[in-house]
Amino acid sequence: MRQQDGSGAWVAQPALRQVLKHPDSEFTMPFGLAQMDNGEIALVVSREKTTPAGRIFEPNITFSSDGGATWSPLKAVPGTKGRPQFLLWLGGGRLSFITETFDGGKPQRIFSSDYGRTWNESIDQPPTKDGHGFGIEGNGWVDRDASGAAKAILEIGYYLEAGKSHPTGDFTGVFRRSLDDGKTWIDEVSPPQWKFTVEHNGKKWLRGVSEGSVVRAANGDLVAALRTDMPPKYFDGPNDDSLEGTAISISKDDGKTWSELQFLFEAGRHHANLQRMPGGDLVCTLIVRDDIQAGKLADGPLTSRRRGCDAMVSKDHGRTWNLDRRYELDGFEFLRADGYWVDGVCGHVAAVVLNDGHALSVYGNYPVGAVLIKWKPDGDAGPAQKPKVALRIGTEAGELQRFAAQELSSYLKRLFDVDAAPETAGVADADVHLLVGTPRSHPAVAKALGKDGWPQVTDQGIVLKRATLDGKPALVIGGGSEAATMWAVYELVEQWGVRYLLHGDVLPKTPRAFRLPDSDVVLEPNLRVRQWRTVNDFACGPESWGLDEQRRVIDQLAKLKFNRIFVSIWPYQPLLDLEFKGTGRKSATLWYDFRYPITDDMSGRALFGNEPEFWNPDLPPRGARYEEFAAAGQRLVRGILSHAKRRGMQCAMNATITEFPPEFAPFLADCEKVHQLGSLSIVPGPRTGVDDPALAELAVAVLRATVTTYGDLDYVLLGMPEHRQWVGEYERAWQALDRKYRLSQRVQLKDVVAAAEKRTDYPGGAARAVQEVKGDIVLLYFYDRLLTDLKALETADRRSVRIIINSAAEELFPILPRILPPGSETLNFVDYTPARILKRRGVLGQIPARELPTSLIYTLHDDNVGLVPMLATGTLAEITGDIRRSGWSGFSTRYWLIGDHDPCVTYLARTAWHADATPESVGRDLVAARCGEASVNDMLELFREVETATVALEWHGLGFTFPVPGMITKHWQPEPLAEELAAVRGHYQRALAAARRAGQTSSAEGRPYVDYWTGRLEFGIGYFDAVHSFRLAAKANHDGRKADAIQHAQSALDHARSALDAYARVAQDQSDRGAIATMAEYVDRPLKAKLEELRK
Repeated sequence: MRQQDGSGAWVAQPALRQVLKHPDSEFTMPFGLAQMDNGEIALVVSREKTTPAGRIFEPNITFSSDGGATWSPLKAVPGTKGRPQFLLWLGGGRLSFITETFDGGKPQRIFSSDYGRTWNESIDQPPTKDGHGFGIEGNGWVDRDASGAAKAILEIGYYLEAGKSHPTGDFTGVFRRSLDDGKTWIDEVSPPQWKFTVEHNGKKWLRGVSEGSVVRAANGDLVAALRTDMPPKYFDGPNDDSLEGTAISISKDDGKTWSELQFLFEAGRHHANLQRMPGGDLVCTLIVRDDIQAGKLADGPLTSRRRGCDAMVSKDHGRTWNLDRRYELDGFEFLRADGYWVDGVCGHVAAVVLNDGHALSVYGNYPVGAVLIKWKPDGDAGPAQKPKVALRIGTEAGELQRFAAQELSSYLKRLFDVDAAPETAGVADADVHLLVGTPRSHPAVAKALGKDGWPQVTDQGIVLKRATLDGKPALVIGGGSEAATMWAVYELVEQWGVRYLLHGDVLPKTPRAFRLPDSDVVLEPNLRVRQWRTVNDFACGPESWGLDEQRRVIDQLAKLKFNRIFVSIWPYQPLLDLEFKGTGRKSATLWYDFRYPITDDMSGRALFGNEPEFWNPDLPPRGARYEEFAAAGQRLVRGILSHAKRRGMQCAMNATITEFPPEFAPFLADCEKVHQLGSLSIVPGPRTGVDDPALAELAVAVLRATVTTYGDLDYVLLGMPEHRQWVGEYERAWQALDRKYRLSQRVQLKDVVAAAEKRTDYPGGAARAVQEVKGDIVLLYFYDRLLTDLKALETADRRSVRIIINSAAEELFPILPRILPPGSETLNFVDYTPARILKRRGVLGQIPARELPTSLIYTLHDDNVGLVPMLATGTLAEITGDIRRSGWSGFSTRYWLIGDHDPCVTYLARTAWHADATPESVGRDLVAARCGEASVNDMLELFREVETATVALEWHGLGFTFPVPGMITKHWQPEPLAEELAAVRGHYQRALAAARRAGQTSSAEGRPYVDYWTGRLEFGIGYFDAVHSFRLAAKANHDGRKADAIQHAQSALDHARSALDAYARVAQDQSDRGAIATMAEYVDRPLKAKLEELRK
């Protein structure tokens, strides 16, 4: 390979050259190269041969896994014929090409979803909108969305109108775009600039363009390299299509209009291919059929007999090209013996930019085969030179913006081995500028974007905008707030192939070359509240997480663009110290004071170290002084809130102001124990008046203690108890609220109660629904009195803290906007599980969500169902569509275990910004990134089976593995499980089979994820088997068959131990460990005790 030096001389440059030829071909013609995210390069060629039956055009494909050094044997693509044009990598394992046929058949777009191993999908290649054929050769461009999948395909084709013929007829070039992988096309245009007139011998000839390639430049422009019609001066002599040329046209408005043609070569050089290098340079590779000009326009015959392949580079987004520094990638001399100088004996070009920064070009040398050249524009063929990246922040950048820049710096190093520390000053010799901030906080952003370059965005809007700074490519990374700027950084990193899961990041398996995004991004969320609940209750939930685990999850949630943390606490916990009129708390506990000893004979013993009892690692052990316990608990919660603030999140916490620790019972004239596990707290009794002054004083004390203890709070949730007890004065409360807010103008009390009486399929039935309505009316009056009459927050000097009413009965939705203070929100509980909400989805449209910011509780993993595998992505997707249409603000998660829920959490994070996201598209992307494309179909089958099982559990399995005493012993019944519940095992079994298949095809990096699901499903199946055997033992015991009862009880114990062993083998977090400790106490030990009892 050689390159001109700008003065007419040539300088040798190193390149790697090799030839591929099908052993059973006359010609091996290359048409497409694609770099895929599995590290492989795909090359498609046409095997061409003349036979007695006619000429063969057969698409073949080959792969390289070592950067083009070696290639697999060429293999035919079954069921196809023609030349494989426009090879495109569409993201993940998805590829496509178009068959150019020569036997009158329709061209087809052929698809592969497994990195080109099989091609089982095809569609007709549509004609133009006017019905003309769409001729093809060159290369298209793929715009990608935030997940890396194809967002749009851009292509250039051509046609020759009826009645016209080559070479005198003028071809018409066509640009168009597809948003659905080529099924339909939009934005079609035949620019008038792509026609031109040439005068020859006193006659004006209309000329046009035919085949073309298109690339999106780093500044966002579209650049087209077009094959121009033959100059008329060649009409009268020897000619063929070798005498066509190449011109450049640029669109600055995304393809609507195009610039006049800029001719690079009038004739002899064409078949152009356009690629964009990591630093933004454009490379145009083309065929040299007739060397008529040496780097400039020229008339006359051949400059030389050279044929082969050339390349040029543009450093200004296609406006100018280094013709005086042109590369001769490969060449050979040829002239036919009969003097027919036009015959070029070469043709067809493809090229691709490799992950290591090299370019790989290929062209068809007719006598030899497909010639591949690996080379480095403006460099050698040795190790790729990393671009020098300047990472700049403004001098006024805040702490969160500086953190975002540090994160970007870290990812640049991890992904591209690029060293770029955040700086406030510029870097003079930088190749690329990454500008973190906004025009207001960062002068360089204002300079790069110009006066009107910054888009209008809300405080949550994300901006990734390409620009130019000091003549070099730049990318502005910002948002409508510092949090949004951080999200923009994570959005960019996601475009680079990183995926964020709850337990950590998934980085691309193969290194990629540094690149800027293909298109600008301006994103606004369609769900503005994306809330994550933490702490809550149970050893298997985040009540057991230490601060390190809380921080890890919060970090991942920030990357997923969650924007609010809700710390849910209970009065029995050591998380809010309270003193009232000289009386203070004296005791506290965790998880309802249940105990989970760690013993040597339990499954997973090695998971627990030297702990004598399962416990939160950041809290002093059971038996510690209350003061020490409370100080550590409050330190933990402050740490959670503080870290959430540092990640740009709002902070919310509930204030339980009608349920109190028992130490404060003397201050209430009438109180009773709460109807809740453990009955550890007290609540107002039925004779307590709604205006009871002592109760109000105590409630104010709790509210003030909450907002003063935790100064990071933005919201306080005033919730409704799970089991309403204080209902006696609901009519009086309604009358008082009605007088104040004219509630009867919206709804009558009798209608509210009547509506609740119709909620018969609610857990607990209509009686519980009516009880909830009455209790909530009392509480709404009580809360209103505290906030508006007693001004509890104002006297605590926390006027900025806003109120969220949590879980009010749905029949009261219409009156909430009238009662709540300005700036308030509601968080709504329609039912325990997504499947149950979906059955009553009509309720979601009844709340006045556009009058009052309103969010819905999304249960990922229900505690009532318990500890078996669950996944609710599909159901929550339907609910999300409903709340989005009804104007809801967002969602708040409810869960205990998190290991099952990456597909669901990833979907929720994606759909909150991209309404067109689907569970399948998100799941496919997640699995491809985590495990590799080969495992996708099996893992999606696993997800579907677990989701089907979850729906059955939500309807028929409430309480099935509820993690409380009696978890297994409640199944000591002589009847089998209900058929609907027993069917869940079959779904788990099919999911397990899919997991085992996926384990055989998964990448090594992804195998732990598959293994986790395998262990969870083995546990789920084993638990069902244990329950089945336990019920058989109960039946045998009931029938007096003691030996059979012992046998079945032993079987139940064996199944349970195997199940717990499987789960323990894959446990990955504190929730998993808590679940295993819980089941050691409520499953393993009771089964042993029952077996000993039977043996007596």
